Amino acid sequence: MQKAGELWNSYGYHLDDVADYSGAHIAYRRALIIDPDNTTRINNLAETTRKLGNLVDARAMLERAIKIDEASFGPDHPHVATGVNNLGLVMKASGDFAGARTMYERAIKICESNLGPDHPQVAIGVNNLGMVMKALGDFASARTMFERALAIFQKFLPPGHPNIKLVQGNIDSLNKS
Repeated sequence: MQKAGELWNSYGYHLDDVADYSGAHIAYRRALIIDPDNTTRINNLAETTRKLGNLVDARAMLERAIKIDEASFGPDHPHVATGVNNLGLVMKASGDFAGARTMYERAIKICESNLGPDHPQVAIGVNNLGMVMKALGDFASARTMFERALAIFQKFLPPGHPNIKLVQGNIDSLNKS
């Protein structure tokens, strides 16, 4: 049965990559039927749920995944940081910028303490925090976040990588403001 769950989850990843969020949602739900407490799969389902616009259900799923991971690994484990970061995405999409900021700051702190300050996972959280700072109108802090994320990504990723382009686009958007 475990293999079937892995296959459904992998199929969900593929469908998500091609922006078939409804199909990915179905695949992730099937994977969770097989293993209902697998927090990676809960996070994946929550992400497609967010992308489909159901922020209330996405938030509930992520809060559940965080509780499971905290109970299993403790509050400062990288698995927890993934759920916390994703919860920040939901809060930002809901317009709760203060809540999103708190989530991103927590995710960054967890990743820095476990993976080091220059890990690509840190850069993801830092970029997300920059987006919140921009939404709050704090362009100087947003620029600082974006520049830090870009510097981290440039250490690990080849030029032209989508993450580098994304963060550079965020910096360029500030230049137009």
